[in-house]
Amino acid sequence: MLRCATLEDAPAILRVHMASIRELGRKGYTSAQVEAWCGERTAQSYTSPITEQFMLVAEAQGQVVGFAQLDARQSTVVAVYVSPEFARQGIGSELLRGIEEHALSLGLSELRLQSSLNAVPFYSGAGYTAGQLSQHVVGKGVSLPCLTMSRALR
Repeated sequence: MLRCATLEDAPAILRVHMASIRELGRKGYTSAQVEAWCGERTAQSYTSPITEQFMLVAEAQGQVVGFAQLDARQSTVVAVYVSPEFARQGIGSELLRGIEEHALSLGLSELRLQSSLNAVPFYSGAGYTAGQLSQHVVGKGVSLPCLTMSRALR
């Protein structure tokens, strides 16, 4: 089930985010890159995205198991993360479709994103086209190679 995120979801979003980065992110990055990617986030780190952008959460078995974030002003998918134990069950695809539907309702015609290397097959499968290789600075002088991707919306 998808729904809009609330401030009460912040601790669960943090849990999903960290677990996904640590488990799924290590398939494309070193341990040092993964830990820098995790950074020093707290539940409060999600207050601004929840209140100022569009964020969805996915629930299964009574718990938050994924989230997605859209920055409509920039026409950018900021995040799609799923708990590792629920990965590859269609939850990420549902979240991405929810983001895309919201973007369409706002009149956006295209979405862009920076995909982590491990997520490129996911976004390609959803119709996103690869652009340039880029570097996403995650802190402490560490950057992650990422792929800029985009998709025209119907």
